[in-house]
Amino acid sequence: LKAGPVAKVGCDRRSANMAGRKAAAAASLVFLALTLSGCRSKHEDSVMTLDSTQEQATPVSNSTSRAGTAYYDMPADTPDEIPGTTKRVAFGDEIFLRSHTGLYLDVEGISVQARFTDQGPPGGSQSFIIQGSGTGDGFVRSGDAVYLLAGTGQRLGVSGSFVHAERDFASGFQSFVIEKPSGGQIFTGDAVRLRAHTGRYVNVAGSSVQAWSLDGDGCLFIIEERGFGMETTTSSSVASSHPGVDAGNVTTTSNLSTFASTSTSIAQTVASTTTITLAASTTSVAATTEEVPPTGRSTTATWSSTTTIADSSPPWSTITSSSSVTLPQSAMPEISTTTITATSASSAGTQPPNAVATATSTTTQTTAPSSVTVTGVISTSTTSVTTIAGTTEIATSATTATSTATAVSSTVTTPDSSPTVTGLTSTTTTTVAEIEKVNSTITTTVTAVASSTTTAWTPPSAKFEAARNCYLEAPLKTGFGCKRLAVLEGAQFSKNEFGQETTGKHRCFEELRRAGGNSFVFDVGHCELWNCSSNSALKASANPERGPPKNNKISLLSFHGKYLSADSLGNLRVTSTDEEDPWTIFSRIDNPDGTISLQSQGGLYVSSELDGGMLANRDVPDLWEQFSLVQNLDGTISLKSYHGRYVTAHPEGYVAAQAVAIDDWEKFQLIPHSSGEQVSDDAAASVNLTANASIYSTLCRYQEVLGGRGGEERRAPVFVKLWEWNYVDIARECQDYLGPNGFDAVQVSPVVEHILGPHWWTRYQPISFGLNTRSGSAAEFQAMVATCRAAGVEVIVDLVINHIASPCQEATDAGHTAVTPCTGWNGSSYGFRRTAGARGWDASTPDDFHHQSWSDLQNCGVSAPSFLCGSPDIRDCSCCPCDLYGLPDWNTGLQRVQAMHYRHLQELHSMGVTMLRIDASLYMSVDDIAPVINSFPWDYIYQEWWGEWPVADRTRYLGNMRDVAYRWKIAHSLAMEQDLATLPDLLELSWGTNGVHPEDAVYPIAFHDGRANDANPDVPTYKNGLEFHQQQKFMLAWPKSSVVLLWGGFGWENTEQGPPGCEEGDTTCAPMPVFDDVGSPRCMPTPQQSPLPAEEISSRSWVCEHRWAGVAGLVGFRKACGGLPVSQVTDGQAEAGSGRLAFRIGSDCFVALVRGHNTRWPKPWGALGDWSLAGLRIGLPKGRYCDVASLPTLQGWDGRSCPREVGVDENGMVLEGVAAEGDLLAIHAGARLPEDGDGVGGGGAAKRRLRAAPPRG
Repeated sequence: LKAGPVAKVGCDRRSANMAGRKAAAAASLVFLALTLSGCRSKHEDSVMTLDSTQEQATPVSNSTSRAGTAYYDMPADTPDEIPGTTKRVAFGDEIFLRSHTGLYLDVEGISVQARFTDQGPPGGSQSFIIQGSGTGDGFVRSGDAVYLLAGTGQRLGVSGSFVHAERDFASGFQSFVIEKPSGGQIFTGDAVRLRAHTGRYVNVAGSSVQAWSLDGDGCLFIIEERGFGMETTTSSSVASSHPGVDAGNVTTTSNLSTFASTSTSIAQTVASTTTITLAASTTSVAATTEEVPPTGRSTTATWSSTTTIADSSPPWSTITSSSSVTLPQSAMPEISTTTITATSASSAGTQPPNAVATATSTTTQTTAPSSVTVTGVISTSTTSVTTIAGTTEIATSATTATSTATAVSSTVTTPDSSPTVTGLTSTTTTTVAEIEKVNSTITTTVTAVASSTTTAWTPPSAKFEAARNCYLEAPLKTGFGCKRLAVLEGAQFSKNEFGQETTGKHRCFEELRRAGGNSFVFDVGHCELWNCSSNSALKASANPERGPPKNNKISLLSFHGKYLSADSLGNLRVTSTDEEDPWTIFSRIDNPDGTISLQSQGGLYVSSELDGGMLANRDVPDLWEQFSLVQNLDGTISLKSYHGRYVTAHPEGYVAAQAVAIDDWEKFQLIPHSSGEQVSDDAAASVNLTANASIYSTLCRYQEVLGGRGGEERRAPVFVKLWEWNYVDIARECQDYLGPNGFDAVQVSPVVEHILGPHWWTRYQPISFGLNTRSGSAAEFQAMVATCRAAGVEVIVDLVINHIASPCQEATDAGHTAVTPCTGWNGSSYGFRRTAGARGWDASTPDDFHHQSWSDLQNCGVSAPSFLCGSPDIRDCSCCPCDLYGLPDWNTGLQRVQAMHYRHLQELHSMGVTMLRIDASLYMSVDDIAPVINSFPWDYIYQEWWGEWPVADRTRYLGNMRDVAYRWKIAHSLAMEQDLATLPDLLELSWGTNGVHPEDAVYPIAFHDGRANDANPDVPTYKNGLEFHQQQKFMLAWPKSSVVLLWGGFGWENTEQGPPGCEEGDTTCAPMPVFDDVGSPRCMPTPQQSPLPAEEISSRSWVCEHRWAGVAGLVGFRKACGGLPVSQVTDGQAEAGSGRLAFRIGSDCFVALVRGHNTRWPKPWGALGDWSLAGLRIGLPKGRYCDVASLPTLQGWDGRSCPREVGVDENGMVLEGVAAEGDLLAIHAGARLPEDGDGVGGGGAAKRRLRAAPPRG
């Protein structure tokens, strides 16, 4: 056997390279393996097979060749079976899947691997039953959704990128789409791909099986029946004669979801009436509106009038006038100008004959997406006509007269307080020709009164990104990659009638959109419009002393002579040619910590995922977008990801960061293209800004981990959900506890009117967009928002715009009858897929909801257990038009529905709401809701998410993901894990759900859908007592997460129950207030055991987990220590298996804990007892420290004493201090207590560092 030209061929490049370096015996084994695996040669575009009679490898055209048996894609008309070779694959068949490495997929436990070169025994670990329904004829075709039942009795499934076999039921997580490159029926011997519900393809690397490939390259499997291809023959390789089959050039199609912008054409009639009084005449105007896809609407009004003018002169004839006006509606609500022109002509033979009058009137009014009424005097004009020719019998010369109307005012009044428009000016010009026998002065007074109502709104024709709060310190300065476009000032940017600045921010944002910028600086009365080249440039502009970011253009040439390339969809791969193109050029961003980031031509950053997958899909560079640049001795460079793996360019074209060491494939030539940006001489900066000035930009991500001056100050946001609290109690909690203790935001239950009933889920069945709910009135809600913001706490609203309530029985019985017999919480009525509304603009009919084509009262449904709607990928929006749990699904693609949702958000935003949780986000189209939501600048948005692999479009255009896996990992380590030796693994915690970037996640400690009726260590709730408290303490103390969401709720006997005071059967219940008559909270005391005593487990009282002792202190600890590096402290006292864990954060923070003891579910080791830290070297400066995990509140704390203290000597060794069993201890330099006479503590620096930011002015 001769190596020939395929020395570099290989799926396993180490084995492939051996072919050119090792002896012939070793090379023969390598080539045999490469032949079986279907690997492609670098030099020939075909598969190599070996012929014992030939000197070198022979290219063949079939997809692979194995022991003389041809495997190829069969034409659609091929018979069911080709004797001795192939057969059609049917559902229920036993199959085997051989990967490109020549190894068969097999199952061991729940693990799926590729380890064996044979099929194994019948029904063994390598066999699978292919299940599904397909088209109904029993045979499998390309594109069918299938399940793979392993011989172990478990179905293959995918979580994140992990392929496993741990469930015996079929659901969306176990579904795969089987794809054949040429399409058509599937035969044994075909090369196929398996696309998981995540949209990623199953691939094999070594023995590891994962699902992370986006394009399917290198992901082919040969589908075999038992014994297929195992015949012993002596023939040479067999070439396929089927046309169009070229195994060396298999075409793959990317399955990335692409959201296309659509526009629905809907005819609407706008209620618009204009009345013009001209002397004794009246004119009525009827206006109709029709859709003009795809850009917007136009309104055309046409009218005619009959006017008789009486004068001292001879009688005028009847004057007939006609006019039409077109009102184009812009993409966004704005001020538009309307011009109306009317022409009047007299009949011949009258006095005066042939009089021609032309009048032009120009008015300005709003065309906002709301009811607008304009009332006022449009113009009053006095016209004097005299003749130039004198009083002759017949005047042959023309007479001209002009008049100018006086400036008048017009007031715009709307239910939602739209802007008032004043100072309208009208000009009228009248020309009279061929005047006959004119001997008097004609005086005409024209008065017009117009009223107009507009209810439709046209959203933008494409998605656009949100402007997010960057949390940077203003002002900005030009010359660092940012250019100031305009400075606007005026009353329109002042505080609104609610005393909030949010309306001004909204108007500033609208001006930014018109100007084409991406960033704005806002202060009350002041709006600056900016355009910045990148997030790094924006941060540099917020800190001019730091200097501009280096931003050089480079290309990376791989070892294989091909360039690294990122396409417009974010796919990262190696080019198929050795030529450069625009997509092979990247901007190199040099980060302050010495790492670099790579920005593609599409403006997105290259990111390395936890599993090694790489995409260019990030809006801003953060940890996963940072790479260490390693200079190799041979002059090449290598890139090391944040996760410690090297970037590899595979010859097949895909790129991954999975290598633990540098070899040839990890080496690149760095080719420079140009120098970086130059600093502009224009160094003008913003002036006269207050401390409350804020910067918003589409370049920032939600809740940036670095903010302040130049984006160099660490941020560690802490939110809390006060579940079912009333608005009055929330306002008091903001003032008394949340604000003083540094909480950044409070989440409230849904704020719109809902159905009657005592259960918690009644709040998630809205029936109008009125703001009167079980938590209080609209006025109480508005007052709560104002109070919380004044205390430094923003408000998160749980936004429910996916659906409305299911009908009551009377409405169901009424069927298609247009009635609304059901009653909501505030008295609004609703029916079967219809609502009467509470605001006038929020009424709906069945046409406003998704429904079947044959019935507007029927629709597809989505519910447990599969949550699928025909497609195996739950993320592809196939369920978006369906009713979730039978709740009528808003047709969010309709403009009238979008206008309704816009008005709801406009009201919330104007009241001061700056943050949102999007309920049921997975079941709404990004195309539909992003333009509405992103019409406003927000401080934070996160989506209800359940653990699916994230969709890049959703993160980019909507917001962060709720990641519930993070809390489970904490609970597993601290309550469930049976091996104490694994406790240090908790220090590796950096993410929750696979694929969800930590900076794109919010980590809740509890959530309303994740509860249990009883205590359960696997389900973190208050019922677990001290275990739960230790878990929420650890979540606050751990520095690597971005946003955490604590929980303050109530007790329940079963998970259906609503708040205390709302019991079964009470449809109009009054929840018990959290605070008593003297202002003390009725909250459960901090637990002392695990689980809670039985009477407390089932107690129907307020729990207030966020108020338990130590939480407030740890919020301050998180602000001081969040984002710093972690190092484990052992020093002989916290060895593996001890159940003790200690770690230092940065140089000034320290944490210690001991695993707890659960009396109901005891562990083999029993109670571990308290841990005396005396003698443990922790490295903090000498002093007395407060264990902030013991502080009940920072409100009123003098900083001089503490419930638990720790003493440290001058060598950084603990003198005294105890970490209690099942608890956590936390100290840091900002919480040093005063020694005698040293001045530390009290009201000094320590206290300031623990306190929240001062309330806004």
